[in-house]
Amino acid sequence: MFLAKLILFSIAIFQGAVIGFTLLNSPFFKSKSNRFLAFALFSASWILLDISLEITDSYKTYPFLKFIEIFDALLLFPSFILLFVMHQVQSYDTISKKKYRLFIPALSIIIILILLDLNIQNTEEINENNALIVLILVGFMYIFILSFIPYSLIKTYKYIQLSKHKEEKKWLLSLWRFETFLLSMVILLFILSPFAVETIASIIQIIALFTTLFIHWIAYSGIYKLKLKSDREKVKALLTVKIFNSNKIKNTTTDNHNSKASVKINTDLEKENTYLKELEELCLTKKIYRDSRIDRNKVAEMLGISPNYFSQIINSKTGNNFTTYINQYRVEDVKSFIKDEQFDNYSLLAIGLECGFSSKSSFHNTFKKFTGMTPNAYKKSLKKY
Repeated sequence: MFLAKLILFSIAIFQGAVIGFTLLNSPFFKSKSNRFLAFALFSASWILLDISLEITDSYKTYPFLKFIEIFDALLLFPSFILLFVMHQVQSYDTISKKKYRLFIPALSIIIILILLDLNIQNTEEINENNALIVLILVGFMYIFILSFIPYSLIKTYKYIQLSKHKEEKKWLLSLWRFETFLLSMVILLFILSPFAVETIASIIQIIALFTTLFIHWIAYSGIYKLKLKSDREKVKALLTVKIFNSNKIKNTTTDNHNSKASVKINTDLEKENTYLKELEELCLTKKIYRDSRIDRNKVAEMLGISPNYFSQIINSKTGNNFTTYINQYRVEDVKSFIKDEQFDNYSLLAIGLECGFSSKSSFHNTFKKFTGMTPNAYKKSLKKY
């Protein structure tokens, strides 16, 4: 059991470091807010490393590793999480330059630990004066920890409430709950440590295991979802600009056309052709297929005909049902954006969702059905030419 926990800690330490470096260096994830999330992960990995060395008595075997314990990252972790949330929900310019004061408590703890270590090393026998110095230093350390942790949690929660995006707010609240539980365990550890020595080992294990879970959650859920949300917003903004520009060009070239009197068509065949042309126009200019909730009934209402009659027109004129007809436009839309260098740094799923697909599976399956390859394979195939 002990070995299994140690292996789990080691994996989490390594994973936290790898994810942190990825956030800092990958163009796909790199951002001002993610920079602080990366440092929060480094802090979490450092805390786990400290606990792992403590429970394996490595500090006694290898005294030179003592610097890991002294350079404590406990208060760095909530500081970086707070800065991450601040940058995520606010523009960079609105954040106060005084934010670096958040690191004063963490720096103070490190100084206290250095002084404690020097005091213990340089004193063979602990006298009353030394005991008083140690007591004062430990007292200050308790004050910093027990005051800064609640402050950072409250401050982080207040900033999360400023988020204007539902999905982002939901994810940040989940992050905050993870952090709250983890830091609550730390506070409990410090409160109980003078009185219940036997309980400390269990609390340390809970903290370590929960930190491991936190790193895994950040890796597999958090970063991906936030990146997808951010990409979708940016893709949507680019698509809006493109629609505006294309409509502007279209309006300047079709004004003369619109001035001509339309001829009323009486035959059923010509009516069906007219409805189909109207549908094509809705797809080409209004991009109605980009709405993932669009269905046969809504389009029939736009055309002013019954859903059954609309289905009949689609089936007879195209040989496909409504879903297949709409998905053709979606796939072609995705293909055009994959070819556009402006969208190179955005995830393919974000592009697919903004082009009207409702889920990852429907996007991949439909794209492969029409092109014979996955979106990623299609993108790679374009780079060969």
